[in-house]
Amino acid sequence: MNTISTSNSQVFLKDAVSFPAWFLQLKLNATFRNIWHIIDPAAPDAPHVTSQEPSPPPTIDSLIAELNAYRQEALLQWEADGRTRAEKGPKPTETVAVFEDVKEEHAARQKEYVVLQSTWSQRTTRYQQIWDWIRTTVDEAILAPHLEKLVRSDTLSLQAIVRSLQAEIAPSDDQTAERVRQEYRRVLVHARQGNYNPARWHSEWYRVYQRALSSGITDVQGSLAVKDFLDAVAVKFAPDWGRQQLNEFIAARELGEPLRTLDQYGKVFSSYVEHTSFRSRNEQAGIFATLGERSDTEKGHVCPCRKSPRRHPWHPEHCALLELALTGKTSREITATDEELGAIRERAKGDEKLIKELEKKGWKTEQSSGVRYPGSVKA
Repeated sequence: MNTISTSNSQVFLKDAVSFPAWFLQLKLNATFRNIWHIIDPAAPDAPHVTSQEPSPPPTIDSLIAELNAYRQEALLQWEADGRTRAEKGPKPTETVAVFEDVKEEHAARQKEYVVLQSTWSQRTTRYQQIWDWIRTTVDEAILAPHLEKLVRSDTLSLQAIVRSLQAEIAPSDDQTAERVRQEYRRVLVHARQGNYNPARWHSEWYRVYQRALSSGITDVQGSLAVKDFLDAVAVKFAPDWGRQQLNEFIAARELGEPLRTLDQYGKVFSSYVEHTSFRSRNEQAGIFATLGERSDTEKGHVCPCRKSPRRHPWHPEHCALLELALTGKTSREITATDEELGAIRERAKGDEKLIKELEKKGWKTEQSSGVRYPGSVKA
């Protein structure tokens, strides 16, 4: 990979608002190239990589000359030593060095140089890629003054460039947090408006949610953040699912039971959207494949728990309200009056096929309206 593509990217540094996204992309690009540690403005001073090319290994002649000089120095020191021969040891060699004497040293130095040169070359290539990306993504009017300053002070390096840009342009932490907070709130407003594809909306929500986590804003923390999320998706995207999840969340909080996090609800919502979309496509395909079937058939599953509209996205066997009405119990915390539960049972009596299906699934139904069902709440 010789370049970093910017054709599909909208990350350009033009002002303080665009700096956080630009800086994040810079960090990702450098991290994946394993050179962020020499670009990170918060790290210790790093060298300008292209100026750190390894020195060539010594030649054979220079190694021979070096060895001869070493031997001559050893001989001179031995001769100048006033001690007896027995005390100062054998006399150093006076033989002039030849190729065979430096052959192994020369080979080792060559191998070491090849490794160092290869490492430097790879790092320089990656370093150059980041520099090319910076030149492409930073407005020239912004970048030029910083380059002039660093060249003038002879301190030019990618790390120095990023430090200079950060000091001049980067917004404060408070400013960044406020912008992210506003962006997150706008995403929730978009959910309430419902003028977006739910799957695409979730992708946008997750992107801003992660930025909000990094900024430490309170809008994505705690129970209120979960309620805001469920309230938003319940308006247009998933009314029944959102209200049901919100009721269960409130009940679990009041009873001191473990609570799902906002991140977990985001994952469940994404799966719900994908499942609903997949099922809707299959149902639509079945509708058009059936002779004489209307193409505008209402989507969803008919369930006795609903008076109007009669359908919801999930099958009746997964309906907690129907389960409570027919069996007197459910694993989920929901609220309903005896009157509401009785009405559901009456509607269910008219669908013998559904009752038989549910009994096959293991439901032990009760049809007596005089039974007091645990879990119901008297209005």
